[in-house]
Amino acid sequence: MSRSTITDNRKRGPGRPKVGASLIGVRVPPAELSILDKWIKDQAKPKPSRPEAIRQLVAAGLESKTLIDEIAAMLKRGDVDGCLKVMGFDPTDLKTKQSNGKKHANRKT
Repeated sequence: MSRSTITDNRKRGPGRPKVGASLIGVRVPPAELSILDKWIKDQAKPKPSRPEAIRQLVAAGLESKTLIDEIAAMLKRGDVDGCLKVMGFDPTDLKTKQSNGKKHANRKT
């Protein structure tokens, strides 16, 4: 009798996290779990698993907190141009538009 070879060509997920990662068991209430599942559904393919979605959301939250702290520090220093750059605006472009707006505001109709 000949042996059959079975091949599995399905694409596998990213697998387990790097060695040295800590396991955290978290209970998620149904309402929050449905919000998480909706977020996953709205993502591009390949859709993240629940654990991967939680990792991505935690990273995004921590990154935004850092960004908010950086912007707050810049505002305390009076670095408005730096804040605008961090937020993705071109300060020179905004100043040009602002000065053009003042010219139009001073016009008599």
